[in-house]
Amino acid sequence: MNGNKVVPLETIQKTLNNRKEEIQRLHGELDRVNQHRSRLQRAEGYLNHYENQHTMVEKMENNPFLKGKIRVSKSVSQEYEQAMTKRDHYQDLMKNEGVSGRAAFIAQAKTLGRMEAQIPKVERQIQSQENGMGLLEGIIKGIE
Repeated sequence: MNGNKVVPLETIQKTLNNRKEEIQRLHGELDRVNQHRSRLQRAEGYLNHYENQHTMVEKMENNPFLKGKIRVSKSVSQEYEQAMTKRDHYQDLMKNEGVSGRAAFIAQAKTLGRMEAQIPKVERQIQSQENGMGLLEGIIKGIE
């Protein structure tokens, strides 16, 4: 009864279904935040490795003594080639995660921070939608 008005069963079922859909949508938002966080954690690891290898390569290329050693020493030459290969590999991994460099990572981390700030609000919305669902389901079962 709603103010002496009978609420049709279809209306109750529709309300229940709408709440379930909204809960699924809100859980999807939480999942997207978690996926974004995981992606950025992987990207940060790749970025740190990339920067280390890039620093090593630049050090070897910009130091005349080391550059000369690259030409005459097989082991130093191999070390240089490995550093370049690793650097390029980590750069590819970063690109696969959607990060092109430190600035892009920082910008995406800020976006993640804003997304994470919304988590409590989304969780409250889920809880709000879940409240009363048991009553609605009980009414439907009772009527059936």
